[in-house]
Amino acid sequence: MKNWTLVPLLATGILLFVVVVPSQSSRSRSIGVPGSIVVSRCVDCPNIIVALPDIPYPTLIGYGPHIYEGEVGIMITISKSGEVETAKAITGHPYFRPTLEKASLLAKFEPTIIDGSDVPKKAVIFYLITPDKEQTEERISSKLGIINGRAIQLPQPIYTKELEDLCAYGQVEIRTNVGEDGSVQYVTPISGDELLYNSASVAARQARFSPTSAPPIKMNSILVYNFPSERKCVDAGIVNKKALSIPIPSLHDHVRVGKSQAWVRVVIDENGDVIAAKVLSGHPFVRASFEAAARKAKFPPTLINGPGIRAKGVIVFRISRQRKVSI
Repeated sequence: MKNWTLVPLLATGILLFVVVVPSQSSRSRSIGVPGSIVVSRCVDCPNIIVALPDIPYPTLIGYGPHIYEGEVGIMITISKSGEVETAKAITGHPYFRPTLEKASLLAKFEPTIIDGSDVPKKAVIFYLITPDKEQTEERISSKLGIINGRAIQLPQPIYTKELEDLCAYGQVEIRTNVGEDGSVQYVTPISGDELLYNSASVAARQARFSPTSAPPIKMNSILVYNFPSERKCVDAGIVNKKALSIPIPSLHDHVRVGKSQAWVRVVIDENGDVIAAKVLSGHPFVRASFEAAARKAKFPPTLINGPGIRAKGVIVFRISRQRKVSI
């Protein structure tokens, strides 16, 4: 895949960033928002970016238990007219993903014909998240950090065979707000495999802690759960282009669904066969058919310094306005 960065942009692109980046930074400081978000690079994008979104740093991040600095990657599909048709986060902190997915839909590119067809072009916009350094120290002092050790009741999350079969394992962080009586007021998953979020959140809601006199707003903290598994998998990301074949599911006439996407987690064994599939997002009426199609997909073996190994990835199905399914 050819990497396209913002450094060699034509004059139009350079002028754009001279305008966009400082305005974002100054606007964040003027209203006291802790941090900034700017576009850092764009992979496989068309030559000229006509417009990029001006993204405000989320104000509520100041009340959260984490201070994130890094990149969030948003995969987009670009029509030949230069409009962004879809946007889906593929890397980065879950807290920022919904905001940046919506923002990416506002990007605009130079109209182009991709391979002489109407197939949308895929690209990835990377946003750089930078917290405000001065406010970082103040927010650290008002948080409890990881509080597993302070719990007087800490139920363990349920780890099902289905989750293990789907290669869902590892560490999950749950943001919690603990009330003055030690009970958990609300929970929000912030990192880890999203298939584990529900199990970890259910366990976190049942936790209890030693009462404290601190105001609830200063009781934001993190619970960390570890999901160990003997079934290790390589994360292959989006695997559409790596497949030898992927059946196209059909939509029943009674299913009414608009333009959308369905993301299906698949586990590919050492021979390239799909041995598990689970829809991550998509209309409930089409999930069963998409999972069934994903299970029939065929891939070449994943090789790393030797024999084939097990891999997990995501197949993205797209539904057009005309109810046609494609990959």
